[in-house]
Amino acid sequence: MNQAHRRSPRYFRQDLSTASDETAASMPVFNGLLWTAPPTHTQVTGDIAKDWTIMNAGKTYIFDLHENIVNHNGNKFDSEDVKFTLEWLGAESDNRPPHSSVSTGGESIFKDIRTNGPNQVIIDLVEADSVFFPQLGQRYMNMQTQADFDEEGSKDAPVGTGPYAMTSHVPGEKIEYRKHSDYFKAGLPYLDGIDTFIIRDPTPRFAAFEAKRLDIILMGSSHGLYSDIATAMEKRHQGEVTWYEGLHTVGRGVHFNHRKEGPWSDKRVRQAVNLAIDRDAICQAIPACFPGYQLPSATYGITDRAALNDKPGWAPAGPGKDAEIAAAKKLMAEAGYPDGFEVDALCRDSVDYAERLCPVAEFLLRETLNIRATLDVKETGAWNEAQQQTGEWMMEFGSANSANVDHPYNWLEYWGFCGEGLFENIRGWCNEDYDQLLRDMRKATETAELKDLATQAIAILDEEVPSAHLFWPSRFSIRWNYVMNPADEKNAGQYSAARRFENQWLNK
Repeated sequence: MNQAHRRSPRYFRQDLSTASDETAASMPVFNGLLWTAPPTHTQVTGDIAKDWTIMNAGKTYIFDLHENIVNHNGNKFDSEDVKFTLEWLGAESDNRPPHSSVSTGGESIFKDIRTNGPNQVIIDLVEADSVFFPQLGQRYMNMQTQADFDEEGSKDAPVGTGPYAMTSHVPGEKIEYRKHSDYFKAGLPYLDGIDTFIIRDPTPRFAAFEAKRLDIILMGSSHGLYSDIATAMEKRHQGEVTWYEGLHTVGRGVHFNHRKEGPWSDKRVRQAVNLAIDRDAICQAIPACFPGYQLPSATYGITDRAALNDKPGWAPAGPGKDAEIAAAKKLMAEAGYPDGFEVDALCRDSVDYAERLCPVAEFLLRETLNIRATLDVKETGAWNEAQQQTGEWMMEFGSANSANVDHPYNWLEYWGFCGEGLFENIRGWCNEDYDQLLRDMRKATETAELKDLATQAIAILDEEVPSAHLFWPSRFSIRWNYVMNPADEKNAGQYSAARRFENQWLNK
Protein backbone atom coordinates (compact mmCIF):
# COMPACT_ATOMS: atom_id res chain seq x y z
CA MET A 1 0.00 0.00 0.00
CA ASN A 2 1.21 3.48 -0.83
CA GLN A 3 0.62 6.51 1.36
CA ALA A 4 2.16 9.98 1.61
CA HIS A 5 3.44 12.13 4.41
CA ARG A 6 4.76 15.69 4.47
CA ARG A 7 8.18 15.08 6.09
CA SER A 8 10.58 12.40 7.20
CA PRO A 9 10.70 11.87 10.95
CA ARG A 10 13.44 13.33 13.08
CA TYR A 11 13.45 10.03 14.98
CA PHE A 12 11.66 6.70 15.05
CA ARG A 13 11.33 7.25 18.79
CA GLN A 14 8.05 8.59 20.12
CA ASP A 15 9.39 9.03 23.61
CA LEU A 16 11.38 11.91 22.06
CA SER A 17 8.68 13.30 19.79
CA THR A 18 5.02 12.45 19.29
CA ALA A 19 4.45 14.82 16.38
CA SER A 20 2.66 13.54 13.28
CA ASP A 21 5.97 12.94 11.47
CA GLU A 22 7.23 10.58 14.17
CA THR A 23 3.80 8.97 14.61
CA ALA A 24 3.41 8.21 10.91
CA ALA A 25 6.91 6.74 10.73
CA SER A 26 6.90 4.69 13.94
CA MET A 27 3.43 3.22 14.32
CA PRO A 28 3.79 0.31 11.85
CA VAL A 29 6.96 -0.86 13.64
CA PHE A 30 5.87 -1.16 17.26
CA ASN A 31 3.38 -2.71 19.63
CA GLY A 32 2.35 -1.47 23.03
CA LEU A 33 1.46 -3.38 26.11
CA LEU A 34 -2.04 -2.14 25.23
CA TRP A 35 -3.38 -0.29 22.21
CA THR A 36 -6.55 1.41 21.01
CA ALA A 37 -8.63 -1.07 19.03
CA PRO A 38 -9.87 -0.66 15.45
CA PRO A 39 -11.90 0.55 13.73
CA THR A 40 -12.30 3.76 15.78
CA HIS A 41 -9.13 3.47 17.90
CA THR A 42 -10.76 5.05 20.92
CA GLN A 43 -11.09 2.06 23.28
CA VAL A 44 -8.01 0.72 25.06
CA THR A 45 -7.57 -3.05 24.79
CA GLY A 46 -4.83 -5.68 24.84
CA ASP A 47 -1.92 -5.70 22.43
CA ILE A 48 1.19 -7.47 23.76
CA ALA A 49 -0.83 -8.03 26.93
CA LYS A 50 -3.67 -10.54 26.49
CA ASP A 51 -5.13 -10.16 29.99
CA TRP A 52 -4.67 -8.09 33.14
CA THR A 53 -5.75 -7.71 36.73
CA ILE A 54 -5.88 -4.47 38.73
CA MET A 55 -5.45 -4.86 42.49
CA ASN A 56 -4.52 -3.04 45.68
CA ALA A 57 -6.95 -0.15 45.20
CA GLY A 58 -5.55 0.64 41.76
CA LYS A 59 -1.89 0.56 42.75
CA THR A 60 -0.95 -2.90 41.38
CA TYR A 61 -1.29 -4.09 37.78
CA ILE A 62 -0.61 -7.66 36.66
CA PHE A 63 -0.29 -8.17 32.90
CA ASP A 64 -0.25 -11.58 31.21
CA LEU A 65 1.53 -11.45 27.86
CA HIS A 66 1.14 -13.28 24.60
CA GLU A 67 3.69 -16.05 24.24
CA ASN A 68 6.39 -16.55 21.62
CA ILE A 69 6.71 -12.93 20.52
CA VAL A 70 9.76 -12.17 18.38
CA ASN A 71 10.95 -8.86 17.01
CA HIS A 72 12.06 -7.94 13.52
CA ASN A 73 15.58 -9.23 14.21
CA GLY A 74 14.21 -12.61 15.28
CA ASN A 75 14.97 -12.03 18.96
CA LYS A 76 12.40 -12.94 21.59
CA PHE A 77 10.36 -10.34 23.42
CA ASP A 78 9.06 -11.16 26.89
CA SER A 79 8.24 -9.73 30.30
CA GLU A 80 11.83 -8.60 30.89
CA ASP A 81 11.52 -6.31 27.87
CA VAL A 82 8.29 -4.81 29.20
CA LYS A 83 10.07 -4.18 32.50
CA PHE A 84 13.03 -2.65 30.67
CA THR A 85 10.82 -0.34 28.58
CA LEU A 86 8.77 0.97 31.48
CA GLU A 87 11.79 1.52 33.73
CA TRP A 88 13.57 3.28 30.87
CA LEU A 89 10.57 5.55 30.24
CA GLY A 90 10.32 6.38 33.94
CA ALA A 91 13.99 7.36 34.23
CA GLU A 92 16.12 10.12 32.78
CA SER A 93 17.92 9.01 29.62
CA ASP A 94 20.72 10.57 27.60
CA ASN A 95 18.12 12.29 25.42
CA ARG A 96 15.22 13.22 27.70
CA PRO A 97 13.98 13.53 31.29
CA PRO A 98 11.57 10.93 32.72
CA HIS A 99 8.72 10.66 30.26
CA SER A 100 5.61 12.58 31.30
CA SER A 101 3.35 9.57 30.64
CA VAL A 102 4.90 7.72 33.60
CA SER A 103 6.12 10.61 35.73
CA THR A 104 4.63 13.59 37.52
CA GLY A 105 6.81 16.67 37.71
CA GLY A 106 9.83 14.52 36.86
CA GLU A 107 9.13 11.86 39.53
CA SER A 108 8.45 8.31 38.33
CA ILE A 109 5.03 6.88 39.18
CA PHE A 110 6.57 3.39 39.58
CA LYS A 111 7.31 1.90 42.97
CA ASP A 112 8.42 -1.49 41.61
CA ILE A 113 8.30 -3.47 38.37
CA ARG A 114 9.02 -7.21 38.47
CA THR A 115 8.47 -10.27 36.33
CA ASN A 116 6.94 -13.64 37.13
CA GLY A 117 8.30 -15.81 34.36
CA PRO A 118 8.60 -14.75 30.71
CA ASN A 119 4.92 -13.97 30.22
CA GLN A 120 3.86 -11.96 33.26
CA VAL A 121 4.84 -8.53 34.52
CA ILE A 122 3.73 -6.98 37.82
CA ILE A 123 3.71 -3.21 38.25
CA ASP A 124 3.36 -1.45 41.60
CA LEU A 125 2.62 2.27 41.49
CA VAL A 126 3.58 4.76 44.17
CA GLU A 127 -0.10 5.69 44.40
CA ALA A 128 -3.29 5.06 42.48
CA ASP A 129 -3.13 6.75 39.08
CA SER A 130 -6.19 7.17 36.87
CA VAL A 131 -4.13 8.11 33.81
CA PHE A 132 -1.68 5.19 33.83
CA PHE A 133 -3.84 2.47 32.28
CA PRO A 134 -5.16 4.43 29.27
CA GLN A 135 -1.68 5.89 28.71
CA LEU A 136 -0.38 2.35 28.15
CA GLY A 137 -2.39 2.25 24.93
CA GLN A 138 -0.80 5.37 23.45
CA ARG A 139 1.95 5.68 20.88
CA TYR A 140 4.63 7.01 23.23
CA MET A 141 4.48 3.72 25.19
CA ASN A 142 5.98 1.64 22.36
CA MET A 143 7.64 -1.50 23.71
CA GLN A 144 11.37 -1.93 23.05
CA THR A 145 13.42 -5.13 23.03
CA GLN A 146 16.36 -4.59 25.36
CA ALA A 147 18.72 -6.77 23.31
CA ASP A 148 18.18 -4.62 20.21
CA PHE A 149 17.79 -1.19 21.76
CA ASP A 150 20.46 1.48 21.58
CA GLU A 151 19.80 4.98 22.93
CA GLU A 152 21.28 6.62 19.82
CA GLY A 153 20.97 3.97 17.12
CA SER A 154 17.29 3.38 17.78
CA LYS A 155 16.51 6.94 16.72
CA ASP A 156 17.14 5.98 13.08
CA ALA A 157 17.06 2.17 13.04
CA PRO A 158 14.00 1.02 14.98
CA VAL A 159 13.51 -2.63 15.89
CA GLY A 160 10.02 -3.46 17.09
CA THR A 161 7.62 -6.36 17.29
CA GLY A 162 4.94 -4.67 15.18
CA PRO A 163 3.27 -5.83 11.96
CA TYR A 164 5.90 -4.24 9.72
CA ALA A 165 9.67 -3.83 9.83
CA MET A 166 11.18 -0.59 8.59
CA THR A 167 13.53 -1.77 5.84
CA SER A 168 14.61 1.48 4.16
CA HIS A 169 14.51 5.20 4.83
CA VAL A 170 15.76 7.76 2.35
CA PRO A 171 15.18 11.04 4.24
CA GLY A 172 12.93 13.41 2.38
CA GLU A 173 11.99 10.78 -0.20
CA LYS A 174 10.60 7.47 1.01
CA ILE A 175 10.22 5.04 3.92
CA GLU A 176 9.68 1.35 3.17
CA TYR A 177 8.10 -1.20 5.51
CA ARG A 178 7.75 -4.92 4.90
CA LYS A 179 5.53 -7.49 6.55
CA HIS A 180 6.77 -9.08 9.78
CA SER A 181 6.46 -12.75 8.85
CA ASP A 182 6.62 -13.88 12.49
CA TYR A 183 4.05 -11.42 13.83
CA PHE A 184 2.44 -12.84 16.95
CA LYS A 185 -1.11 -12.00 15.82
CA ALA A 186 -2.10 -14.91 13.60
CA GLY A 187 -3.04 -13.94 10.05
CA LEU A 188 -1.95 -10.32 10.40
CA PRO A 189 -1.01 -8.06 8.79
CA TYR A 190 -2.83 -8.46 5.50
CA LEU A 191 -0.58 -6.20 3.47
CA ASP A 192 2.86 -7.30 2.24
CA GLY A 193 4.21 -3.86 2.99
CA ILE A 194 3.77 -0.10 3.09
CA ASP A 195 5.61 2.55 1.13
CA THR A 196 5.43 6.07 2.56
CA PHE A 197 6.35 8.74 0.03
CA ILE A 198 7.56 12.03 1.49
CA ILE A 199 5.73 14.75 -0.48
CA ARG A 200 6.03 18.08 1.26
CA ASP A 201 3.84 20.32 -0.87
CA PRO A 202 0.08 19.75 -0.93
CA THR A 203 -0.44 20.18 -4.69
CA PRO A 204 1.88 17.35 -5.87
CA ARG A 205 0.70 15.20 -2.96
CA PHE A 206 -2.92 15.42 -4.07
CA ALA A 207 -1.95 15.04 -7.73
CA ALA A 208 -0.18 11.79 -6.83
CA PHE A 209 -3.32 10.63 -5.07
CA GLU A 210 -5.55 11.36 -8.06
CA ALA A 211 -3.10 9.54 -10.31
CA LYS A 212 -3.48 6.51 -7.98
CA ARG A 213 0.18 6.55 -7.07
CA LEU A 214 -1.16 6.83 -3.52
CA ASP A 215 -3.89 4.67 -2.03
CA ILE A 216 -4.64 6.67 1.10
CA ILE A 217 -3.76 9.92 2.87
CA LEU A 218 -4.49 9.86 6.59
CA MET A 219 -5.27 12.86 8.79
CA GLY A 220 -1.73 13.43 10.02
CA SER A 221 -0.48 13.58 6.43
CA SER A 222 -3.16 15.76 4.87
CA HIS A 223 -1.80 19.26 5.53
CA GLY A 224 -3.30 21.59 2.95
CA LEU A 225 -6.34 19.39 2.31
CA TYR A 226 -9.66 21.10 3.00
CA SER A 227 -13.28 20.24 2.32
CA ASP A 228 -13.47 22.13 -0.98
CA ILE A 229 -10.44 20.28 -2.37
CA ALA A 230 -11.67 16.91 -1.11
CA THR A 231 -15.16 17.55 -2.52
CA ALA A 232 -13.70 18.42 -5.92
CA MET A 233 -11.66 15.20 -5.99
CA GLU A 234 -14.73 13.21 -4.96
CA LYS A 235 -16.75 14.72 -7.82
CA ARG A 236 -14.02 13.89 -10.33
CA HIS A 237 -13.99 10.27 -9.15
CA GLN A 238 -17.60 9.62 -8.19
CA GLY A 239 -18.10 6.37 -6.31
CA GLU A 240 -14.36 5.74 -6.11
CA VAL A 241 -13.17 8.07 -3.35
CA THR A 242 -14.17 8.53 0.30
CA TRP A 243 -13.10 11.36 2.58
CA TYR A 244 -14.05 12.69 5.99
CA GLU A 245 -13.20 15.48 8.40
CA GLY A 246 -12.11 14.88 11.99
CA LEU A 247 -10.87 16.78 15.01
CA HIS A 248 -7.13 17.37 15.10
CA THR A 249 -6.37 17.00 18.80
CA VAL A 250 -3.72 19.71 18.86
CA GLY A 251 -5.02 23.25 19.28
CA ARG A 252 -3.56 26.57 18.14
CA GLY A 253 -2.52 29.52 20.25
CA VAL A 254 -0.27 32.47 21.04
CA HIS A 255 2.60 31.48 23.33
CA PHE A 256 5.03 33.42 25.49
CA ASN A 257 8.50 32.33 26.58
CA HIS A 258 8.28 32.77 30.35
CA ARG A 259 12.02 32.17 30.67
CA LYS A 260 12.65 35.41 28.76
CA GLU A 261 11.99 38.91 30.03
CA GLY A 262 9.54 40.76 27.84
CA PRO A 263 6.29 42.70 27.90
CA TRP A 264 4.45 39.41 28.58
CA SER A 265 6.25 39.15 31.93
CA ASP A 266 3.42 41.42 33.11
CA LYS A 267 0.32 39.26 33.06
CA ARG A 268 -1.78 42.27 32.04
CA VAL A 269 -0.12 42.06 28.62
CA ARG A 270 -0.95 38.35 28.37
CA GLN A 271 -4.51 39.08 29.45
CA ALA A 272 -4.73 41.84 26.84
CA VAL A 273 -3.59 39.49 24.06
CA ASN A 274 -6.15 36.93 25.17
CA LEU A 275 -8.96 39.51 25.21
CA ALA A 276 -8.11 41.25 21.95
CA ILE A 277 -7.99 38.36 19.51
CA ASP A 278 -11.28 37.63 17.77
CA ARG A 279 -11.49 33.84 17.56
CA ASP A 280 -14.46 33.93 15.19
CA ALA A 281 -12.56 36.23 12.82
CA ILE A 282 -9.70 33.73 12.80
CA CYS A 283 -12.04 30.90 11.88
CA GLN A 284 -13.56 32.97 9.10
CA ALA A 285 -10.09 33.44 7.63
CA ILE A 286 -8.72 29.94 8.22
CA PRO A 287 -10.42 26.85 6.76
CA ALA A 288 -11.07 23.77 8.90
CA CYS A 289 -11.06 25.86 12.07
CA PHE A 290 -13.56 26.08 14.89
CA PRO A 291 -13.39 28.18 18.05
CA GLY A 292 -12.79 25.94 21.03
CA TYR A 293 -11.68 26.18 24.62
CA GLN A 294 -8.89 24.52 26.61
CA LEU A 295 -10.40 21.02 26.36
CA PRO A 296 -12.47 19.98 23.30
CA SER A 297 -14.00 17.30 25.53
CA ALA A 298 -17.72 16.69 25.89
CA THR A 299 -17.07 15.35 29.39
CA TYR A 300 -14.58 17.83 30.88
CA GLY A 301 -14.62 20.84 28.60
CA ILE A 302 -16.86 23.19 26.66
CA THR A 303 -17.65 22.24 23.08
CA ASP A 304 -20.57 24.60 22.40
CA ARG A 305 -19.52 27.97 20.97
CA ALA A 306 -22.37 29.88 22.65
CA ALA A 307 -21.33 28.53 26.05
CA LEU A 308 -17.97 30.28 25.63
CA ASN A 309 -19.39 33.79 25.27
CA ASP A 310 -18.69 34.76 28.88
CA LYS A 311 -15.14 33.37 28.96
CA PRO A 312 -12.30 35.92 28.72
CA GLY A 313 -11.52 36.58 25.06
CA TRP A 314 -14.50 34.68 23.70
CA ALA A 315 -17.15 37.39 23.31
CA PRO A 316 -18.79 37.22 19.87
CA ALA A 317 -18.41 40.02 17.34
CA GLY A 318 -20.32 43.15 18.27
CA PRO A 319 -20.56 45.14 21.50
CA GLY A 320 -19.17 42.29 23.58
CA LYS A 321 -16.00 41.95 21.52
CA ASP A 322 -15.62 45.73 21.26
CA ALA A 323 -15.70 45.90 25.07
CA GLU A 324 -13.03 43.20 25.31
CA ILE A 325 -10.75 45.04 22.90
CA ALA A 326 -11.23 48.27 24.88
CA ALA A 327 -10.38 46.42 28.09
CA ALA A 328 -7.31 44.95 26.38
CA LYS A 329 -6.07 48.40 25.35
CA LYS A 330 -6.54 49.65 28.91
CA LEU A 331 -4.52 46.72 30.28
CA MET A 332 -1.73 47.43 27.78
CA ALA A 333 -1.61 51.08 28.88
CA GLU A 334 -1.57 50.13 32.56
CA ALA A 335 1.32 47.74 31.88
CA GLY A 336 3.28 50.54 30.18
CA TYR A 337 2.65 49.60 26.52
CA PRO A 338 -0.05 52.02 25.29
CA ASP A 339 1.57 52.04 21.84
CA GLY A 340 2.16 48.29 21.69
CA PHE A 341 5.61 46.79 21.11
CA GLU A 342 7.76 44.98 18.58
CA VAL A 343 8.63 41.30 18.95
CA ASP A 344 9.93 38.36 16.94
CA ALA A 345 7.34 35.57 16.77
CA LEU A 346 8.35 31.99 16.08
CA CYS A 347 6.38 30.17 13.39
CA ARG A 348 6.72 26.72 11.84
CA ASP A 349 7.09 26.58 8.07
CA SER A 350 4.27 24.12 7.33
CA VAL A 351 1.18 25.40 5.53
CA ASP A 352 -1.11 25.31 8.59
CA TYR A 353 1.16 27.76 10.37
CA ALA A 354 3.17 29.81 7.89
CA GLU A 355 0.27 30.38 5.48
CA ARG A 356 -2.65 30.35 7.92
CA LEU A 357 -2.29 30.85 11.68
CA CYS A 358 0.81 33.04 11.85
CA PRO A 359 -0.15 35.81 9.40
CA VAL A 360 -3.74 35.95 10.69
CA ALA A 361 -2.70 36.16 14.36
CA GLU A 362 -0.03 38.75 13.51
CA PHE A 363 -2.59 40.89 11.68
CA LEU A 364 -5.16 40.77 14.49
CA LEU A 365 -2.64 41.71 17.20
CA ARG A 366 -1.25 44.56 15.10
CA GLU A 367 -4.71 45.92 14.29
CA THR A 368 -6.02 45.78 17.87
CA LEU A 369 -3.03 46.35 20.18
CA ASN A 370 -0.29 47.53 17.79
CA ILE A 371 1.81 44.49 18.71
CA ARG A 372 4.12 44.35 15.73
CA ALA A 373 5.31 40.77 15.34
CA THR A 374 8.03 39.87 12.87
CA LEU A 375 7.46 36.26 11.87
CA ASP A 376 10.51 34.06 12.40
CA VAL A 377 9.53 31.16 10.15
CA LYS A 378 11.62 28.07 10.81
CA GLU A 379 11.82 24.59 9.34
CA THR A 380 10.63 21.96 11.82
CA GLY A 381 14.10 20.88 12.92
CA ALA A 382 15.18 24.47 13.63
CA TRP A 383 11.83 25.20 15.30
CA ASN A 384 12.27 22.20 17.57
CA GLU A 385 15.84 23.23 18.40
CA ALA A 386 14.68 26.70 19.42
CA GLN A 387 11.90 25.31 21.61
CA GLN A 388 13.39 22.21 23.21
CA GLN A 389 17.15 22.69 23.06
CA THR A 390 18.18 26.36 23.18
CA GLY A 391 15.03 28.11 24.42
CA GLU A 392 15.91 31.02 22.12
CA TRP A 393 12.53 32.42 21.18
CA MET A 394 10.24 35.15 22.54
CA MET A 395 6.68 34.67 21.31
CA GLU A 396 5.17 31.98 19.10
CA PHE A 397 2.09 31.42 17.03
CA GLY A 398 1.85 27.66 17.19
CA SER A 399 0.34 24.45 18.45
CA ALA A 400 -1.40 24.48 21.81
CA ASN A 401 -2.80 21.76 24.08
CA SER A 402 -3.05 18.15 23.00
CA ALA A 403 -4.21 14.85 24.39
CA ASN A 404 -4.68 11.23 23.43
CA VAL A 405 -6.68 10.26 26.50
CA ASP A 406 -9.89 12.08 27.38
CA HIS A 407 -8.74 12.87 30.89
CA PRO A 408 -8.21 16.43 32.16
CA TYR A 409 -4.66 15.66 33.25
CA ASN A 410 -3.72 14.61 29.75
CA TRP A 411 -5.17 17.83 28.29
CA LEU A 412 -3.94 20.26 30.94
CA GLU A 413 -0.45 18.90 31.66
CA TYR A 414 0.56 20.62 28.42
CA TRP A 415 2.15 23.54 30.31
CA GLY A 416 4.40 21.27 32.38
CA PHE A 417 5.44 21.55 36.00
CA CYS A 418 7.52 24.08 37.89
CA GLY A 419 11.21 23.21 37.73
CA GLU A 420 11.01 21.09 34.59
CA GLY A 421 13.43 21.79 31.75
CA LEU A 422 12.85 22.68 28.12
CA PHE A 423 11.88 19.17 27.05
CA GLU A 424 8.79 18.92 29.26
CA ASN A 425 8.06 22.60 30.01
CA ILE A 426 8.81 24.36 26.75
CA ARG A 427 7.31 27.69 27.77
CA GLY A 428 8.76 27.87 31.26
CA TRP A 429 5.52 28.78 33.00
CA CYS A 430 5.29 27.94 36.71
CA ASN A 431 2.30 27.94 39.04
CA GLU A 432 2.48 25.70 42.11
CA ASP A 433 -1.29 25.74 42.70
CA TYR A 434 -1.78 24.53 39.14
CA ASP A 435 0.83 21.80 39.67
CA GLN A 436 -1.02 20.52 42.72
CA LEU A 437 -4.27 20.35 40.79
CA LEU A 438 -2.52 18.26 38.13
CA ARG A 439 -1.22 15.88 40.78
CA ASP A 440 -4.70 15.59 42.24
CA MET A 441 -6.09 14.81 38.77
CA ARG A 442 -3.82 11.79 38.39
CA LYS A 443 -5.13 10.37 41.66
CA ALA A 444 -8.82 11.16 41.11
CA THR A 445 -11.05 8.43 39.69
CA GLU A 446 -14.55 9.90 39.84
CA THR A 447 -15.79 11.99 36.92
CA ALA A 448 -17.34 14.62 39.18
CA GLU A 449 -14.08 15.15 41.05
CA LEU A 450 -12.12 15.35 37.80
CA LYS A 451 -14.55 17.94 36.45
CA ASP A 452 -14.12 20.04 39.57
CA LEU A 453 -10.33 19.84 39.39
CA ALA A 454 -10.39 20.75 35.69
CA THR A 455 -12.62 23.75 36.40
CA GLN A 456 -10.21 25.00 39.06
CA ALA A 457 -7.22 24.54 36.76
CA ILE A 458 -8.89 26.36 33.87
CA ALA A 459 -9.73 29.26 36.19
CA ILE A 460 -5.99 29.65 36.82
CA LEU A 461 -5.31 29.56 33.07
CA ASP A 462 -7.98 32.21 32.48
CA GLU A 463 -6.39 34.49 35.07
CA GLU A 464 -2.69 33.89 34.39
CA VAL A 465 -2.87 33.28 30.61
CA PRO A 466 0.37 31.31 30.18
CA SER A 467 -0.76 31.06 26.55
CA ALA A 468 -3.77 32.39 24.69
CA HIS A 469 -5.70 29.44 23.28
CA LEU A 470 -7.38 30.29 19.97
CA PHE A 471 -9.05 27.38 18.19
CA TRP A 472 -9.02 23.71 17.27
CA PRO A 473 -8.35 22.66 13.66
CA SER A 474 -9.77 19.82 11.64
CA ARG A 475 -7.84 17.45 9.43
CA PHE A 476 -9.03 15.28 6.57
CA SER A 477 -8.52 11.69 5.49
CA ILE A 478 -9.07 10.56 1.91
CA ARG A 479 -8.75 7.13 0.30
CA TRP A 480 -9.63 5.14 -2.76
CA ASN A 481 -12.52 2.81 -2.02
CA TYR A 482 -10.43 -0.27 -2.78
CA VAL A 483 -8.68 0.32 0.57
CA MET A 484 -10.59 -2.14 2.72
CA ASN A 485 -11.38 -2.00 6.42
CA PRO A 486 -10.08 1.58 6.74
CA ALA A 487 -9.40 2.97 10.17
CA ASP A 488 -11.72 5.71 11.36
CA GLU A 489 -9.78 8.69 12.73
CA LYS A 490 -12.76 11.01 13.22
CA ASN A 491 -12.77 10.56 16.98
CA ALA A 492 -9.29 9.17 17.64
CA GLY A 493 -7.42 11.85 15.77
CA GLN A 494 -4.30 11.59 13.67
CA TYR A 495 -2.08 10.26 16.44
CA SER A 496 -3.88 6.97 16.99
CA ALA A 497 -2.95 3.39 16.21
CA ALA A 498 -4.79 3.86 12.91
CA ARG A 499 -1.32 4.51 11.50
CA ARG A 500 -0.28 0.91 12.17
CA PHE A 501 -2.19 -0.49 9.14
CA GLU A 502 -2.51 -3.84 10.84
CA ASN A 503 -6.03 -4.63 9.63
CA GLN A 504 -6.20 -3.06 6.16
CA TRP A 505 -5.92 -4.61 2.72
CA LEU A 506 -6.36 -3.56 -0.91
CA ASN A 507 -9.14 -4.95 -3.10
CA LYS A 508 -7.78 -4.18 -6.53
